[in-house]
Amino acid sequence: MNTKLFVCLNVLYFIFDYVCIPLINPDGVIFGFIPFQMFLYAIMGVVSAVLWGTYFTQFFKKQERYDEDGNIVVKGGKTK
Repeated sequence: MNTKLFVCLNVLYFIFDYVCIPLINPDGVIFGFIPFQMFLYAIMGVVSAVLWGTYFTQFFKKQERYDEDGNIVVKGGKTK
């Protein structure tokens, strides 16, 4: 995932989470017991976890690992 795309998605996420959710159907109830806003906050936690998990998975795939001598370790345990 591109870093600029990740930043844009996070900005949109936080705008929706902290500005839009409080304005959406404040008196609504889902399943007869859970407030609609609380339901949206719970769902947005899952969305946030997927967003951050995708970013960090891609981020760590690009990282290189160094051994104690400062050599870059490639897959298979060999050094460059």
